[in-house]
Amino acid sequence: PVRYIKGSSLNGVFAPETVQALARGGITTIEQLLAKEPKVLLKIRGLGIHKLREIEDTLHERKKDSAERISAS
Repeated sequence: PVRYIKGSSLNGVFAPETVQALARGGITTIEQLLAKEPKVLLKIRGLGIHKLREIEDTLHERKKDSAERISAS
């Protein structure tokens, strides 16, 4: 089983299989991920609609957490 993708800052953010699929598509940072449209991401081998939803949900939660920390300051 995949546990860690060398050189990816997405390790620990997403499931290892998702990080591996993103790395296969040349995406190893949040910035690279945010720059891609969902239809482009779905063309990456091993990245289907379920993993895309995981990515969207995780990014939404991280954005929400950041906004809460800023408003609490």
